[in-house]
Amino acid sequence: MMARIVFITGFSLFLFACNGGKNQTNIELMPDMFDQESLKSQDWDPKQGGKGSNLVPPENTVPRGIAYPKHMEDMTEAEEKLKNPYNNDFTPPIIELGKSKYEVYCGLCHGPQGDGKGLVGLKMLVPPRNFLEDRVKNFSDGRIYWAIVKGMGTMGSYANQLLTEKERWAVVNYVRTLQKQSQ
Repeated sequence: MMARIVFITGFSLFLFACNGGKNQTNIELMPDMFDQESLKSQDWDPKQGGKGSNLVPPENTVPRGIAYPKHMEDMTEAEEKLKNPYNNDFTPPIIELGKSKYEVYCGLCHGPQGDGKGLVGLKMLVPPRNFLEDRVKNFSDGRIYWAIVKGMGTMGSYANQLLTEKERWAVVNYVRTLQKQSQ
């Protein structure tokens, strides 16, 4: 019985010893884990001279899930090199996928018709891009894809919402159908 009381008392003291008290910090076994520098997504990194904080994965890392498209560092380079694997594929499955993703992630700002007059877009200081303008109609599919993945202007990246390449290209094709309907 005495051994049981000593054990419970010792164990209780051990548990209470880990807490620094009501107005004191806990014991930090790994202080670097608690006091690390962190950046919020879509924020500016002061060490990068005004670049966004969406960082490129370190070299020689193994991608999990979606591989980072290294050929897309620059919009003009992406515009030239990225080719739509679903180019001219306006079949119902692709268009329905693109439409469903567009309505959830894009339509609130860019509008259901792609005219930049979505419910949220109307309240923005900088209006979202109107996909029906002639200038935008001349954008390559790669440039629109790049804007989805990397963000453009005041729009942040949607790479974490549109997870697969097929979803992104389907949205590009759906935008093309909106542009054709407006003619």
